[in-house]
Amino acid sequence: MILSYTRFKDERNNFVHRPTLAITLYVGSKSIKTRGLLDTGADNIVINNGFGRMLGIDIKKLPMRPLLGINGVPTKSWEYSLDIEVDGLSNSRKTSEIRFIDSPSVGVLLGHRGFFENFKIKFETYALMFEIDFPKYS
Repeated sequence: MILSYTRFKDERNNFVHRPTLAITLYVGSKSIKTRGLLDTGADNIVINNGFGRMLGIDIKKLPMRPLLGINGVPTKSWEYSLDIEVDGLSNSRKTSEIRFIDSPSVGVLLGHRGFFENFKIKFETYALMFEIDFPKYS
């Protein structure tokens, strides 16, 4: 599946383009459609606590694990497993370990563990396009 980068305005009101993906988060019979940022610098899938609350999860009852960001400073995160499906990509629903985080600057970051390890992703930033598919093994 080939997709275009999403256009956003930055803090200076200039346009930037980022690789975002329409996804659905599932917990039991509850689901939420949203967009996730393909983040090659994220080790984990990191999701804002607000999504967990909307899915009926009591975040504070989950195991707390420190999460190291680029600055090396540990941030509180809460570990959980949920299903993530790439909208429009058949049979893409996967159970993934994620980290919930209480941060206004984080929505959904799709990182290596649980996301990149399950898909073939090819970035063509010069063309503002990316491709996502399943790996083909010989």
